[in-house]
Amino acid sequence: MKSFLRASVFILSVLLLTSFSKCSFFPEEGQPKELVIVSYNVFNLFDDVRNGTEYPEFDPTNGMWTSSMYRQRLQNTAKVIAATAPGRGPDIICLQEIENRKVLRDLATIWLKNYSYQYYVSADNERSAITTGIISRYPIKRTLNHSLFLDDFTNLRIITETVIEIGDTDFYIFNSHLKSKLGGVEFTEAARIKAAEAIAARCREIYRENPRAKIIVTGDLNVNIDEYIRQERRYLTAIMPLDEMCIFAGEDVLVVTRNRHEAVLAGDSVVFYSPWYRWFDEGNEVGSFMFRGSWQTLDHFLLTAPFFNGRKWEYSGFRVLNNPELACSLGYPRRWNNRMQSGYSDHFPIVLYLTRN
Repeated sequence: MKSFLRASVFILSVLLLTSFSKCSFFPEEGQPKELVIVSYNVFNLFDDVRNGTEYPEFDPTNGMWTSSMYRQRLQNTAKVIAATAPGRGPDIICLQEIENRKVLRDLATIWLKNYSYQYYVSADNERSAITTGIISRYPIKRTLNHSLFLDDFTNLRIITETVIEIGDTDFYIFNSHLKSKLGGVEFTEAARIKAAEAIAARCREIYRENPRAKIIVTGDLNVNIDEYIRQERRYLTAIMPLDEMCIFAGEDVLVVTRNRHEAVLAGDSVVFYSPWYRWFDEGNEVGSFMFRGSWQTLDHFLLTAPFFNGRKWEYSGFRVLNNPELACSLGYPRRWNNRMQSGYSDHFPIVLYLTRN
């Protein structure tokens, strides 16, 4: 696999503010004390307009998908998002598996209109049925779309880097939905590693521009926090624990640690802190996705060292929103059902809490 990756061609393309829009509401005044950030794979949230790339069951021209069903999905999705921060709504919402900017606009300006979301941006891709997007009540300064190219894989999903200005601090947020495991776990790992390599390399570039940058990697990365262990240490995975990296010296992936003091952001090394470890240390057994009776940790918040240096914004908490109304009788996420016109997603949303020092 190593030689395969070295031979691959990586092209980083920058498309500035490709799908940026502003709503007509106003954010909170002054410097906030706490931030709530949500990442949520909403499971194939398509609009009610035919674009030609929809999955058949969400094509409005064949009668299987209607405007009424679309509105119901928006209502249900907004209900979940609002529940992550009751009364005020989250400050930043990172979504995966939306169709396009229209979905974000309808969510922000209609179904979440009471929560003062001024900005939204999506990584629209004409060749893909689904994409990612961000809704924010704070200014989005710029967005870069990073495109990946790799032999044996076509149309790899775009990685979106968004800079959000909150008070006197810029947050760099990578919102991603990486290659799924469909087609073989080990074979498709190459595509996820390529994305991890791109994100890690870009983080080092950001450090050289701004050593105190607050960087968050989030989204459905389609790799578990303990993927390397689950695969019995047979091959490199896109997320690797720091204490297992000694035999993969020189490889560029998303290296994670359970210890905050081990997080690193430097010109030659990046080690992220993952709150999944703390979540399970506290006795929680639920992940964000269920596959064949096993909880998965595919959805992530990965934080860089400046969140633990005592300056400005600090990490303060993490949770999986697994409220009973979002789950079926077995406790799994209650996914949307077209026939019943009910349900939410096959993922639970994950929530990150930050506090200003």
